[in-house]
Amino acid sequence: MIIILKDKFPQATVQPMIDSFTQLGLSCHFSQGTSTTIIGLVGDTSKIDIDSVKIGRAHV
Repeated sequence: MIIILKDKFPQATVQPMIDSFTQLGLSCHFSQGTSTTIIGLVGDTSKIDIDSVKIGRAHV
């Protein structure tokens, strides 16, 4: 799964989001550019609450 964060996404929520994905047993690949931030997830992503990710909550 690839998550592309919007430019205005609060950076303070990125690490808690990554931590919650890691707790689910996923590998996270983080890439931050000048205008786009991407989180690549490897593993079984079926446990992720997509709606929570869409609105920027770290709870999955």
